[in-house]
Parts: sequence; structure tokens; C-alpha cells
Amino acid sequence: MPRYQATLTRNQAGRYCGTVTDQRTGNQIEFPDCSKERRDGRWIVSGKSATPCLPQWFLEMRKVEDGLFEITATEDRNFLIRFPECELDETDEQRSIIGWTDDVQLIEARKERAA
Repeated sequence: MPRYQATLTRNQAGRYCGTVTDQRTGNQIEFPDCSKERRDGRWIVSGKSATPCLPQWFLEMRKVEDGLFEITATEDRNFLIRFPECELDETDEQRSIIGWTDDVQLIEARKERAA
């Protein structure tokens, strides 16, 4: 099973709640107040971390194609966790978008490779 899991669940009034979980340690980054907005002509859901020791994390979800979504979690300029193939799932009578990955990228290292 992949190490990281992302979950995004719709709350009331069009707001969303997200989590990124490290499956090995059980540690979570919580995004309790994500909102839907239009950016570059496309709808995205985004929000900031409310986890006290991890305040610089940011979550975004966008629809890739019918029934498939991409979630990204970034930490300031340091880390990027991409969940490229997230799917709609029903658990506990609640619909969520869920994805898994092992891929954590160092953002500064990516910039150096591109230069």
C-alpha cells in the first residue's frame, strides 16, 4: 500500500475538509476549511493547513477528467506531494475523493533540475 493518502470530503454549504495521512506513522495534516473557487477557467478546491506544527501546508484538488481528480499538497517551497489519480469513493455513507501515492518531491530540487 502506498505511504500517503489524501482525502477530501464535502461539508455543509459547499465547504470541504481534507486530510493527508502518512500511513506508516499515522501522522496527519488537516485542512478543515477548504473552499471551491474558479481559477484559470477551472474549478478547484483549496485550503490551508490547520495542523499547529505544520502551518505552511496547502492543499488543492482539481478535476482531471470524468471521475478522476488530482490532489496536491505543498509545504511552502520545500515539499510537493502529488496524488495524480484520485477517485470518488463512498465510505460511511459519505462521498469523498481519495488518492494514494509514495511520491514526495523536493520543490527546490525540481527547480534546480529545470534550470
